[in-house]
Amino acid sequence: MVFHREQKIEKIENKRIDMSHITTIISDFDGTILRNGAMRVEPEFIDLLEKLLDKGYRFIAASGRQHANLQFLMGRLADRVSYACENGAIAIAEGNLLQEALLSKELVQEVITEMQKYDCNHIVPCTPDLDYVLETDLEMKRYLSEDMKSNIQLISDFSKIDRDVIKVSVRWDAGIPYELEKQFQEKFAGRLMVMDSGNNWIDFVHCDANKANALRKIGENLGFTMDQVLGFGDGENDIQMLQTCGMNYLMDTAREPVKAALPNAIECKDVKEILRELL
Repeated sequence: MVFHREQKIEKIENKRIDMSHITTIISDFDGTILRNGAMRVEPEFIDLLEKLLDKGYRFIAASGRQHANLQFLMGRLADRVSYACENGAIAIAEGNLLQEALLSKELVQEVITEMQKYDCNHIVPCTPDLDYVLETDLEMKRYLSEDMKSNIQLISDFSKIDRDVIKVSVRWDAGIPYELEKQFQEKFAGRLMVMDSGNNWIDFVHCDANKANALRKIGENLGFTMDQVLGFGDGENDIQMLQTCGMNYLMDTAREPVKAALPNAIECKDVKEILRELL
């Protein structure tokens, strides 16, 4: 891959930041590229990213979303980028599958049984290819299939799941009860990563599954180092990823605990503004 190394300097609050070492961009989607509840990527962003890819930069789409949905969002660039899907449970480097962090069937059923004790609105077990939705959960069926453009399979009872699961997602429409999130993290400590993935979702994934580990695997496969990575994010599930990147930007809408965990991150209002500096 030919990479154009013109000197890139970005001005932030009268400081000059050298970006000439950057070869790879990784970004979260919801709350970062997709702002204010947007469901589609702006055409302007796709046009900008295409120019960067043509110059030799790499891009990694990092999200709790399904691979099929991220491909839909990337449009004509879908086959030119890499993916850290399902909060890093799946890592794909320019078309090559590197990781699928599967959960045991027993652990999946334990999580589902535990979640059914609480007043959560939606439970969505996810396989590498599709999301399971209860037949009675019409709201989630519409949201995932129509709004998210995700592949779904309706099921009458989660005990009938017969495919490998990589993630169990749980949603509270009115917001995640803070005390429950901490309770779940303690209960499944050492067995699962329990994380707030934004938009009132909690994800239960393999302990080795996170965006940072997926980024490292993709880097090893494609031959770039972490100090060459420019990262963007806004949520709890982005913290490890941004800590791994050589340069990181945190959206101005990030919650205070996320900002506290990333004291050296540069505040960002619009990813496009930063990416233009690379052209």
